Amino acid sequence: MVTQRGIEANPLKIKAIIDMKAPTCLNEAQRLTGRIAALSRFISKSTEKSLPFFKTLRKTKTFEWGEALYLYLSAAPQAVSSVLIREEDEKQLPIYYVSKVLNGAEGRYTPIEKMALALVVTARRLRPYFLSHPIGVKTNTPLKQTLEMTEMTIKEASQDQKWLLHVDGSSTAQGSGAGIVITTPQGEDLEFAIKFDFKASNNEAEYEALVIGMRMAHETGAKHLLAYSDSQLVVKQVEGTYEAKEESMIQYLQQIADLKTKFHHFQIIQIPREENAKADSLSKLASSLEDCRTRHITIHYLPEARTPLAVQPITTGEDWRTPIIKWIEEGLLPENRWEAARLKTRATRFIIQENILYKKSYTHPLLRCLSTEEGIHILQEIHSGCCGAHTGTRILANQALRAGYFWPTMKQDAIRLVSKCERCQKYSSLIHQPAEPLTTMLSPCPFIQWGMDIVGPFPLATGQRKFLLVAIDYFTKWVEAEPLACITEGEVMKFIWKNIVCRFGIPREIISDNDRQFQGRRIQEWCRGLHIRQRFTTVAHPQANGQVEVTNRILIQEIKRRLERVGGNWAEELTSVLWATGQPPGGLLRNPFLTSIWH
Repeated sequence: MVTQRGIEANPLKIKAIIDMKAPTCLNEAQRLTGRIAALSRFISKSTEKSLPFFKTLRKTKTFEWGEALYLYLSAAPQAVSSVLIREEDEKQLPIYYVSKVLNGAEGRYTPIEKMALALVVTARRLRPYFLSHPIGVKTNTPLKQTLEMTEMTIKEASQDQKWLLHVDGSSTAQGSGAGIVITTPQGEDLEFAIKFDFKASNNEAEYEALVIGMRMAHETGAKHLLAYSDSQLVVKQVEGTYEAKEESMIQYLQQIADLKTKFHHFQIIQIPREENAKADSLSKLASSLEDCRTRHITIHYLPEARTPLAVQPITTGEDWRTPIIKWIEEGLLPENRWEAARLKTRATRFIIQENILYKKSYTHPLLRCLSTEEGIHILQEIHSGCCGAHTGTRILANQALRAGYFWPTMKQDAIRLVSKCERCQKYSSLIHQPAEPLTTMLSPCPFIQWGMDIVGPFPLATGQRKFLLVAIDYFTKWVEAEPLACITEGEVMKFIWKNIVCRFGIPREIISDNDRQFQGRRIQEWCRGLHIRQRFTTVAHPQANGQVEVTNRILIQEIKRRLERVGGNWAEELTSVLWATGQPPGGLLRNPFLTSIWH
C-alpha cells in the first residue's frame, strides 16, 4: 500500500499477524516457531529474529532480552508522533516511526492527554516490541504521575490557547493616551486607559500602546499573543514591510523586538477602526483626562430614562366605521331618530369577524373596511407602487375593490389621487377625434392568432438595448414583449420560438406590418416550415393590426411614466409594466392572465 510515508503493508492483509497473541508456554512458542519457518522466505533475517524462541525451546534456565529500547513521544496541536530507537555505541538508531493525525475531539485534548494518546497508539501499533522488550518512554511531561492519578482531574491550559491584544493610541490638544484591551483564553477582557504625562504624536502614541500592551500581556502569563491595531504604519513597520527612518520609531521597533522574544508566538494584524472600537474609546478617554493620577471609573447601566415618558394625545378625524361597530357590538345608536334608523339599515350589510369590520358583497367576497387614510395609502400602492400602472380613476377604484377593500369615499379619493399625479397628467393621451366603431377581429381559440410590432428606439439601456418587440394574442389579450439591441430576422425568429412557440404552441397565423424583419426571405421560409401563415397590413389600413397598436400605445405610456424614476433601467421595469397591463378592470373572469392560464 503506497502512502505518504512510502510503501507499507495493508493493515487488512496482516490483521491476523497483528492480532496474534504472544506465546505464554513452550507449546505456543513451538507453534509460533513453526509458523515463522513456513514464512521464512518472506521475512528478512528470520533466523536471527527467531533466536530467542530457539533458546526458549532448548529450555534455557533464565532468559533475558539483550537490549532495552527507548520510545520518544511528541504531541503537536494537530498530530501526535513517536519514534522507537535502540542505542548502539552511544548512538541512537531509529527502529520504527508512528504518527497519527488528531480528528474531532482529539484535537481539543490537553498536552498531557495527547502524550498519553501517543503512547497508546504506539503500544497498539508496536505490540510485538512492547511484549518482547522492556520499553523506556522519554518525555518532558509528568506522564507517569498523571497516568497513576485516578481520583483527580488534571487541568492544564492548551499550548495553542492565544491571548488577544487590542491597542490604540490617541493624541489630541488636551493630551495623549493609549487604550489597551487584553482578552484571556477564557474570554475575559482586561481593559486599561493610560494617560501620557508627555507630549506624543499619534504614531508615537500607537507605538506606546503596543509596547505597554505587550508588557502587560507578558506579565499576565501570555505565551501566545495575537495583537490587533488599526494603525497601518505601526503594523507594516513591525512586520518589516515599511522601513522606519525616524530615530524614535527605530527605538520603538527595538523594544518590540526584545518583547517578542518573551513569547512563544507573536503576530500583529491590522484591523479596521470599527473593529477596534473598544480600545479606541479607551484611548480617547485617557487623552481627554486633565491629570495623570490613577483612578477607578465606575460605569452603570441605566435601562430607561428617569423622567416619565411624555404622553401626547393623537387627534384623529371621525371614522365612518365607529358607529357601525358600536351598533353591532354594543347596540349603541345615535340620539337622532332618523340617523339611528339609517344606521340600522346600513349595518345589515356589515359583519365583524376577529375584531375586523367587513362589508358583505353580492359579486365579491367579504370586503375589509378601511379608514379614509388607510384607503388612500392602498390607492397609492395600486396606482404608483412596484406594479402600478398609473391607471385612471374608474379602473383604480375597481382595482381596490377587487383587491378586497372598501370605504365609502373610494371613488372620490381615486379621482383626487389621479388628478394630483404629475406623471398621469403629463403623459396621458389627449383624445381630439370623435369615437368610431371598433374593428372586429375574430379569433376562434387562444394563442392561434398573434399580432406583432416593433416599438422604439427608447433611451439606451443595459446591453445596448433600445428596441422593444411586442406580440399580443387576439383571444386572451396576453402580451409578450422583449427588449432588444437590434431588430433582425434572426432576433424575430428567436423571439417567436422562445416566447410564443415554446410557451403557447405553434400559432396558426401572425399579423405584422411590412417591415423587412417580418417579410424577409429567411423568416418566411422558417414560418412555412412551421406551417405559420403570415399576414401583412398596409400603411393605408393600419386597423388590420389595431390590437397590437393599442398595446404599443399602452406600453409606451407606462414606460414614459417610469422613465423619470428609472431612467435607462426601463428594460428592467418592463416586467412590472407587463404585469400591470395584464390586470385590466374587466373582473376576474376576463383577466388575460387567468384566461391564458385556464386555457
